[in-house]
Amino acid sequence: MKILVTGSSGTIGTRLCEQLMAAGHTVIGVDRVPNKWQASVQKITIIADLLENDPMKNVPKDIDCIVHLAANA
Repeated sequence: MKILVTGSSGTIGTRLCEQLMAAGHTVIGVDRVPNKWQASVQKITIIADLLENDPMKNVPKDIDCIVHLAANA
């Protein structure tokens, strides 16, 4: 499956991306900050702020599943 994970640079998002990639899924991360936890997750992360007008313009459209973990703490 091709899975989009918002909030991929957070602790939970990073670990989820790692597990999904290990299971053989294609993962696309979206976060407003780079991933400082795991270089492999940073490589698949698109930097975008979901509060912007068109934050998903650089995200592929053929996604099978979305896991929304993004939050503004």
